[in-house]
Amino acid sequence: MYFRASNKNQNKMKKTMLAFVVIIFALSMMITSCKKDKSDPVIVPQKDAWAVGQVDSTGYGLLLHSADLGETWERRAGNFEAIKDVNLENLCVLSQDEVWVIGGNQTIIYTTDRGLSWQKSQLPQLAENIEFYGISSADNTNIWVSATNGTMLHTSNKGSSWEIYTLPFAESGMLQGIKAITSQMVISVGGKENNKSIMEGVIAMTKDGGTTWLEVELPDNYNINEWIGVSNFGTENIVIYGSKGHYSFSIDGGNSWKNDSVIVGTGTGAADINCLTMLSENSWWAALDFDHTLFTSDQGKTWTDQGSAGPSNMFLLGIDYYNTQTALIAGSSAGWPPSGKIIKTSDSGNSWELKYYSSTAPISKVSFIN
Repeated sequence: MYFRASNKNQNKMKKTMLAFVVIIFALSMMITSCKKDKSDPVIVPQKDAWAVGQVDSTGYGLLLHSADLGETWERRAGNFEAIKDVNLENLCVLSQDEVWVIGGNQTIIYTTDRGLSWQKSQLPQLAENIEFYGISSADNTNIWVSATNGTMLHTSNKGSSWEIYTLPFAESGMLQGIKAITSQMVISVGGKENNKSIMEGVIAMTKDGGTTWLEVELPDNYNINEWIGVSNFGTENIVIYGSKGHYSFSIDGGNSWKNDSVIVGTGTGAADINCLTMLSENSWWAALDFDHTLFTSDQGKTWTDQGSAGPSNMFLLGIDYYNTQTALIAGSSAGWPPSGKIIKTSDSGNSWELKYYSSTAPISKVSFIN
């Protein structure tokens, strides 16, 4: 038997259904809103890499950019007058947009738009024989530059003004490498002439942002070795490295040091450690003379020589890593004619591939984003 609902009951059912739909819609909007508020921002991996080298056949210092982890390279600032006839020595990549480059003739240039345009930083008056070698920043604000004659430059306002430091204990040589560990702690290393006119190592350290500088004496007269650079992992683990495979490392922020070496070759032919980067407190990658790439996973107790790629008999001068699998190395010919290369690994150094070659310009440094 069929019963037809009254108009009154039909209206009541419609109102109930409408209220139910409204409630469901409101709940869905609340859930969606909560998910949106709590979701992490979309992070686009920054795959930029940069490299610098000497003047090539164009007459300008070589400045290269890669947007794909070093697979392909394009020239930047190729007709920028400030780097005409200027060998580019080193660089500091602060972000995807901001890159600082130093070179000969007391040149400092920078970009804030990923290399589309470049500016030359105006510097205070310096002695003519001052040449720049190292550049570093720990906080993307304070930028440090090391140079010859015990000279260092510092800016805290992106080059609007520069402070000059001259260290008496390093005036007879050059500060080749520099590393800002924090905004206050900076270490610079290099070589100076001793009383026998022989170059020996020098280490300068500040822990108060440059107000005071101390000369670091290593145990067992280990400063007899000329130093090239500094690397760190965090604030406690620091490695100083240099000539003939010698290095010294600290696990307590530079309060104490342990000396060691990894010797490749013999006598005067022993390879220098030209650049070293720390993946962790235990794992380090190093670039040396004569196409030697070394890796340690136990703070230097054991080393593996991973070789190289491309033209042989080159000094490997710069190394930087993107992750534990991917790294880039910049190299320079050991003799005439001048040439340079960039090689890459994507398998933790088990194999290397040539990604860029210059037949006229040595390539000195390579870097991912700081």
